[in-house]
Amino acid sequence: MFLNPLSFGARKVNDLSTSGFVPASLVRVRPVAMLSPFGRRVIVMLGANGVGRRTLKRMLIEQRTHLLAGVVPVTSRAPKPGEQQGRDYKFERKEDILQRIRDHQMVEWGEYKAALYGTTADSVRQVVRSGRACVLDCTTRALEVLYNAEFMPFVVLVAAPPFEELIQLSRMHGKPREDAELPCPSVRSLIARWLTHCHQIMFRHLRMH
Repeated sequence: MFLNPLSFGARKVNDLSTSGFVPASLVRVRPVAMLSPFGRRVIVMLGANGVGRRTLKRMLIEQRTHLLAGVVPVTSRAPKPGEQQGRDYKFERKEDILQRIRDHQMVEWGEYKAALYGTTADSVRQVVRSGRACVLDCTTRALEVLYNAEFMPFVVLVAAPPFEELIQLSRMHGKPREDAELPCPSVRSLIARWLTHCHQIMFRHLRMH
């Protein structure tokens, strides 16, 4: 059957199945999938430690909750006082997480104080099924799992700022602060510039409501 390269297909929101026509030449080159009506399904923010990836991710999600969402990581450690299952972490048995790793169902993972931590591929799929783009701040290793026709990641590299600003950002690492608590105007300006820049880039690939 001849496939018209200009044919368009249709799909329902929140339905991961695909329909429509795809040029045969593209199928032979690389597996493809129909684009989500919301554009890219996964947004990956890469960068060195301390450059503000998590801060940018948090601010983007807070400002566009109907378009963007993060994932809840899994861990094999026991819950700490005040932590809730599914809110702070998804607490699972270490054997179950190891099996996910063997089955290539972990986007990324690591071990700290004999406990495993990581992001599951299913948690990313859950966000996509909700009709939102999944925002991840992760390492380059995660791209080995995400770079395929199912997830179609849009990668944003958060470059390191000048050395003096990087030192101040490193001191803030691991403790989110209010704008007024940031140590100097240059850091506040840096975050504001990056937030604006990410908005301009990312939302070209998202369907605005």
